Amino acid sequence: MYDTTLLASERNGIAKRLLGNWELSAVYTIQSGEPYSITSGSLTANGAHVSFAQVRGPLDKGHVQFVSGVEGPAMYNVGQLITNPADPNFNCVNVTRTQTFFCIPPPGQNGNGRNIVQGPDFWNLDSGLLKDFGITERFKLQFRAEVFNVLNHTNWENPRNATSGSPSVQSSIFARPCCVSASLPSSATVIAIGEPNRVMQLGLKLNF
Repeated sequence: MYDTTLLASERNGIAKRLLGNWELSAVYTIQSGEPYSITSGSLTANGAHVSFAQVRGPLDKGHVQFVSGVEGPAMYNVGQLITNPADPNFNCVNVTRTQTFFCIPPPGQNGNGRNIVQGPDFWNLDSGLLKDFGITERFKLQFRAEVFNVLNHTNWENPRNATSGSPSVQSSIFARPCCVSASLPSSATVIAIGEPNRVMQLGLKLNF
């Protein structure tokens, strides 16, 4: 007859080996958006360099938003370039529902300078779960489960680096951070093209 006390002890020992001593780790990264320059799209200061935009009114620093009829997000919702010379804001675009205008500077002027606004913020969560299993006194097997970008969060690129975006006020895709998203180097080590979608990997490591 089998000793039920011994059986229960063995079951408890197996359960402890499987369920006990797990280690959980996490790396959370958050940073403000990279600064970028809003440009005029014209050579107003000299014949070699595109000048910066001139800001009229309070500076709206922009934020990621989705605009009707626009593919992907945008940092600003702006109207068309004002081309009526009689308009006091001639050669400007207006940020919708604000008093902010980004303008082409008059000849000889260079606008408001570089890096006056910031691109989209960046945040990411990576996590890992691991456990060591003792095989012998010398050999240990480690199980690892790692997840990159746990929440599958999209981090948009800066408009100056975007595939469908431009920092120029004369561009039809002004201030769009679309459509390649940014990723941490950790993603690039798992997916060769560095795509920032959620990545999960499992591994075994033998220590001796």
